[in-house]
Amino acid sequence: MLSIRDMSSKVSSIVLKGLKKASSVPILGVVFRPYPWYIEHMARNLKKPTDSFMGKYAMKWMVQKNSFLEKNAVKLCNIEPNHTVLEIGFGPGVGLSHAYNIVKGGKGKIYGIDSSWFALDMAEHNFHDQIFEETKMFVFQANVESIPLNTNTVDRVFHCNCYYFWPSMRKAMREIYRVMRPGSLMITTLDIKHLEKVKRKGFLKYGYTDPMKYMSCLENYGFENVRMEYKTDADTGQDFQVIFAEVLEKPDLSSLPEEEDDEETKKLKMMIAIEKKYGLLAEEDEINLKKFIEKQREEQLQAEEYDKKMNKR
Repeated sequence: MLSIRDMSSKVSSIVLKGLKKASSVPILGVVFRPYPWYIEHMARNLKKPTDSFMGKYAMKWMVQKNSFLEKNAVKLCNIEPNHTVLEIGFGPGVGLSHAYNIVKGGKGKIYGIDSSWFALDMAEHNFHDQIFEETKMFVFQANVESIPLNTNTVDRVFHCNCYYFWPSMRKAMREIYRVMRPGSLMITTLDIKHLEKVKRKGFLKYGYTDPMKYMSCLENYGFENVRMEYKTDADTGQDFQVIFAEVLEKPDLSSLPEEEDDEETKKLKMMIAIEKKYGLLAEEDEINLKKFIEKQREEQLQAEEYDKKMNKR
């Protein structure tokens, strides 16, 4: 017998399929114009939720679809009570909650970054005591390319359905590697089967989901023991994938003269050493990145043009 949630999901799926078919019929398409509008705004708010009707809907959708991935990401991190933990793209805060429950009895801290101001406002409201009174949790509106944490300070990093939206994989990898200390671990959870469904619907038109590209970048930027494993959630029976990446050791910076080099210069030298060690072909990566950014800009312009047309009508 279907649960209320399953029935609701099934009805919603049938309605959306009906709207999609109706919008493709010449006469009915005029009546069912909201369907492409829904796809467009859902895609934007999955990438960066806003304080709007669709932004709130996208957040609820993330809780429904991603909660088991967040729970397993935290579990597979093997977090200890004294660990410093970072979640990238915390969204509705499911992962922050699971991680906090582990460190609350120890000296550990939970950090979270998200590019969405709406996500930050939600987190500050939902975790008010943990942030402002216990000071066990710290959340920031920040980009993965510029993480507001010191070098070599994080023991565990995790993210769920997030890397698809990073504009520059190179810069993201550099920053994550910088903040992770030797002996640290990063966990990425995803559901490839579900991602394919979402892509076909057009919800990921502003994301690039290829896990092989992501894993290749991890290896290029110094992460070790990079691998994907297939798992099954113990509570729901849902299958999912997890990508492991470790930082075992880093280039020795002790030879850098403290009085001559500032922190930015040290960071740059460390990244150059990493790129040399792993033989990264920077030119090729820049070409791919340029194409990706150009495609994103083109899609953004198309979306803005579509909005203008809809508003005129």
